[in-house]
Amino acid sequence: MGAWGTGSFENDDALDFLAGLDEEEDTDAVLDALDAVADADYLEAPEASVAVAAAEVVAAMLGKPAPRLPKELAAWARTQGAPEPELLTAATKALNAVLEKSELKDLWDDSEETERWVTGVKALLARLA
Repeated sequence: MGAWGTGSFENDDALDFLAGLDEEEDTDAVLDALDAVADADYLEAPEASVAVAAAEVVAAMLGKPAPRLPKELAAWARTQGAPEPELLTAATKALNAVLEKSELKDLWDDSEETERWVTGVKALLARLA
C-alpha cells in the first residue's frame, strides 16, 4: 500500500483518482468509483482507497469537506453543486463496504494506526449524513 498516513488523500491510489477528476465535467467518475465497490464480495486496497476518496468528493459537494481537502478538489466540487441522492447513497454504501470487507481495512488492522483510520472513515460517514 502506497500510503503515508491514515487520511483519505494520504495514499497513491486516492491521489491518482483525484488527478484525473478535474478533467471530468460531471460526477460520473465519482459514481463509478463508488458503485465499483458497493456490491463486491471483497475489496482490494486500491479500489477501496479510491472509494474513500470518491466519498470525500461527495462530502465536499455537500459543503462538508475534509479538513485537508486538496484545493483542486475543492474547486472542482464547487462546480458540481449539491450531490444527487443516488450519489449520497452510493458513497455511504461504499464506505460501509470498505469498513466491513476490504483489504484496506485488513491492512490498517495490521498497523498501529487502525483506530485512527477507522475513526476517519466513520467521521466521513457522519459528514455524509
